[in-house]
Amino acid sequence: MFNDDLLAATSISKLLRLAQGNAAKLDTVLENQAKFQEMLDAQQKDILAIKAKIEPQPKEEEVKKVKGKGREHDDFYCVSIPIFLHLFNIILLIIICITGHG
Repeated sequence: MFNDDLLAATSISKLLRLAQGNAAKLDTVLENQAKFQEMLDAQQKDILAIKAKIEPQPKEEEVKKVKGKGREHDDFYCVSIPIFLHLFNIILLIIICITGHG
């Protein structure tokens, strides 16, 4: 009976030491995490400041009206129409190859 109590007390003390060690390690990890977060926040502020200096500030686009034609220039149409035509030609070529007409 005495040996069982001694064994249980030894096991409990080992568990308590492990728990205390884990708690100390967890505290260290949390402290380091807080330090790293502070460093990351400072770096993010620096990055944003540098990015603001490098990137050109957005300018308000002036929409110039050309007589009877709406807007003078639109980048969307400059890119999308050639891509659309290219895709249309590819699809047409595939259809011609599949149907055997040509």
